[in-house]
Amino acid sequence: MTAADDMFTAALDGAGPDLAKFFTVSRDLLCIRDREFRFVRVNQAWELALGYRVEELEGQKMAPFIHPDDMPASLEHMQRLEIEDEVVGFINRYRHRDGSYRQLEWRARRSGDHVYGVARDVTERLELQAQMAAAHAAAEAANRGKSDFLANMSHEIRTPLNGVIGIASALARTDLTAEQRDMLGMILSSGSTLERLVSDVLDFSKIEAGRLEIEARPFDLRAELGDLLEVFRGQALAKGLDFPIAYGDAAQGQFVGDAVRLK
Repeated sequence: MTAADDMFTAALDGAGPDLAKFFTVSRDLLCIRDREFRFVRVNQAWELALGYRVEELEGQKMAPFIHPDDMPASLEHMQRLEIEDEVVGFINRYRHRDGSYRQLEWRARRSGDHVYGVARDVTERLELQAQMAAAHAAAEAANRGKSDFLANMSHEIRTPLNGVIGIASALARTDLTAEQRDMLGMILSSGSTLERLVSDVLDFSKIEAGRLEIEARPFDLRAELGDLLEVFRGQALAKGLDFPIAYGDAAQGQFVGDAVRLK
């Protein structure tokens, strides 16, 4: 250090016990540098953060401890303090004794020929932010993949479904027995219901946004449930099971609601 720096440090030491204690107990990295970018004084927090003893840093140039890739920006901010009084929020990497680098966030103010800096080790905070950003990006990629999958499934499911409905509609225009026409009606009704449900399920964006629309239209309960129940009756009878259906007095006539989802 120069004679001027010795005098400055001596003055700092003689400024009173509170200032000396502040340098000792602060968990932030406190330093004073001169116009030559040398450490005039640092506190014990530097030793905890970077592994260097105080005496190894004081009097040394700051540049050798800064990551080479961060040097241009670091010098720019240091030189800004020759014009401006304060620099806030600048982050650069300082070399630890073990060869790794710690990321320090700076707040510095110039006073006379010296700059008073306060740095905080934000390495863990930035790593956590990076992990969160990566997780967010992965989630967005998964959502895009889900959307692509649903779009493809929409096409793959609708194509054969529309074929079944189209063939059933064409068959309905031919001569059929009453039993065949009833069975065909069940196919068309089930196909129409499935087509709407497929559209709702595959339109995942509406579901996630809570905008899934529930219809409120008049419908006859028995008529809407009739074909559906007959499908299950057939499945039950095929397994030797009975499938009785009973309607209460309140389950008569017209209702208002979403018949497709009810089914």
